[in-house]
Amino acid sequence: MVEVYFKSILISIPFAAIGCWLAFCWDWEMYGLFGGPIIGLIMAWIYICKHIDSTKNRIRLFLSNPVLYYLLFILWAVYDFSTSDGGFWQV
Repeated sequence: MVEVYFKSILISIPFAAIGCWLAFCWDWEMYGLFGGPIIGLIMAWIYICKHIDSTKNRIRLFLSNPVLYYLLFILWAVYDFSTSDGGFWQV
């Protein structure tokens, strides 16, 4: 199960990195910032489903993926930036 966990992380991190690269270096700001991690998480979920039989272990492996928490942080930061004037770093 540990090998599947590490391989699922290695599958999802390059998609998140490509998404960040598209967001900061090109004009694909929100498409890359959200699309990269989402595609990576979908690919990791497909890999987990093919190799793990137990639903409980599938969910446990998916929720321990750091790209999921990166995506949640980006969603929180964009929401906070849109509701306040300057973002979460300005108190």
